[in-house]
Amino acid sequence: MNFGHVTSPEIEEIDFSLPPDHRLSWFSGKKVKDPKIYIGCGKWGIPEWVGPLYPEGTKEKDYLSHYVQRFNSIELNGTFYRLSRKSLETWAKEASGQNFVYCPKWSQRISHFKRLEDVG
Repeated sequence: MNFGHVTSPEIEEIDFSLPPDHRLSWFSGKKVKDPKIYIGCGKWGIPEWVGPLYPEGTKEKDYLSHYVQRFNSIELNGTFYRLSRKSLETWAKEASGQNFVYCPKWSQRISHFKRLEDVG
């Protein structure tokens, strides 16, 4: 077998079963009646999305408003480098009134420079 490529006869011999979940992977041990799933990306300002995802002719200034109509979360990569109040206000305004979740990254000052120590 070449890495990443499997022929038809080889695929019959592969064991795709998964081991049992570790006990710590079950947070509460209770089933959630209506689980919520949030789908998003690490960016919204991707010009190549005009056409396939955003309407034809969408201007760069309108990317975020179209993004929040199609996704319900976004990873805030910018918070890793610095936290811009203006950026937060822009994101909050565009997603107001919607079931939208922001997933900010830890600041590099906390996660990389201080290594999660003495950050209180």
